[in-house]
Amino acid sequence: MLRVALLLSLSLGAFGQHDAESMHINNTEFAVSKKAMLQVHTRFRTRDAYREFFQLRFGPILNYNVHKRVTLIGGYYFIEQRFPSPRKRQWEDFNRYFGGASVRLVDRKRLTLDWRNVIERFHTVPGGDYTRVRTRASLGTSFKRVWLPLTSFELLRAQDRFTVRAGAGINRRINREIVAGFGYEMRQYPNRSIGHIVVSNFIYQPGRKE
Repeated sequence: MLRVALLLSLSLGAFGQHDAESMHINNTEFAVSKKAMLQVHTRFRTRDAYREFFQLRFGPILNYNVHKRVTLIGGYYFIEQRFPSPRKRQWEDFNRYFGGASVRLVDRKRLTLDWRNVIERFHTVPGGDYTRVRTRASLGTSFKRVWLPLTSFELLRAQDRFTVRAGAGINRRINREIVAGFGYEMRQYPNRSIGHIVVSNFIYQPGRKE
């Protein structure tokens, strides 16, 4: 898996030095009750052909199942980010609050289709607050309960602009409690530039039952 991830990183670098990025996600998931799950999320990102570390975020996410196919989502991220423009080379802080719901449209043994809708509120320091709305469809499959391919498409609207994201990847269940994987995501930014992102993913589920 590591060799494939390295080859993917090198090939995406061909898109151009300023387009190639990476995103590394770590989640720890705790079962609060039969219906509720608390996720502790951390993520950091690089850009400029993976040479510059420019964003760190972390925070809690609560998922609550109100129905076997409907999950309510609420959470908060603290974000520290370095801006690329000459006028904003310093690090700045963001507070990001969000809430919404995810609906499982298809729930089969080896195929799932989820539709998630979320409203987010960004509070920036020193200023520039705004709201973002996003809707995402995610298709997941399973092979031998170990390999977990997935793909997604997302539409976002913020500050009177629409942007899109699309990605694909594969996770592997290492054991009962650990899932790891990698993938690729294309992001359209508000200035209409495109980012090509190599993604790594690590999920720890302590106490998970089969």
